Amino acid sequence: DVSAWYALYGPAGLASDVASKYRSALASRLVAPGIEDRMRKLGFVAAPSAPAELVALRQREAAFWGPVVKASGFTPED
Repeated sequence: DVSAWYALYGPAGLASDVASKYRSALASRLVAPGIEDRMRKLGFVAAPSAPAELVALRQREAAFWGPVVKASGFTPED
């Protein structure tokens, strides 16, 4: 089972109150009438989350895909 996910990141040191405002604004738009339907038609399911949930998702993904990438012999180009 493979799925893709997208995240919006801010610059390092972004104040938590500013990040929270951006997260709230984005989350409200993702479920706005018309936008949510359009995204579903394109195959996307919006799942706004808190920063800690994104960290946990990234950790799970790294734990799963890390060994797969290592076994493939893939190395990043310099």
